[in-house]
Amino acid sequence: MENNYYNNQSDFSHEQAMNDIMYREQSKSFMTKAIVALVLSSFPIGSIVAIVMGHNNRTAILDYLDRGGMHTGKIKASSIMSRAAFFLGIGLTIFYGIYFVILLFMCAAMTS
Repeated sequence: MENNYYNNQSDFSHEQAMNDIMYREQSKSFMTKAIVALVLSSFPIGSIVAIVMGHNNRTAILDYLDRGGMHTGKIKASSIMSRAAFFLGIGLTIFYGIYFVILLFMCAAMTS
């Protein structure tokens, strides 16, 4: 029988290993921040925080890619979720502002 399993270790350098470790850390950080920003965008005060977090995370992702970082599916998903958190945060901040003003008027109308 032939052994068709060829393992060439000379193609894998120390620099690639370091880039892989840095990629794992960066992608995990980007993904965590994007998920947290999306979750925070659903809360009244958290939506304001989500705007800032989403914008800062997306800026960090774009800087990472400009420096030559790997552009994988995880990085793309983090970028999309950060952008969604930013715009959802803006939308829900406006929604909650209008909602609380309406509640304030309703309470004022009931008391008078």
